[in-house]
Amino acid sequence: MKPNIIWITLDSVRADHTTMSGYHRDTTPNLQRIAEQSDGRYFHNCFATANGTPVSSASILTGTYPSRHGLKLTNEALPAELNTVPELLAEQGYSTAGLSRNPYLS
Repeated sequence: MKPNIIWITLDSVRADHTTMSGYHRDTTPNLQRIAEQSDGRYFHNCFATANGTPVSSASILTGTYPSRHGLKLTNEALPAELNTVPELLAEQGYSTAGLSRNPYLS
């Protein structure tokens, strides 16, 4: 049986202002609870490939640098030959969904 995967990406959140990073206010208690589960994860060293949502999100979803996917540099959409993580998971039999209130991603 394949494990369930819930992938949460937060846009415009300072890591040093999260509960997981020890911020003095309890700003992300539910994320802390998920991360502390035996199969949960929280990554302390994450780096953005760009300072804007469209380009960073394209890199996150394709695992490539902006110079490869070209979003907002040479094109307005991801190249068809680049698979995204949801596409790769679907090929492995997963049902995928993306939930976003951000117009760049929805």
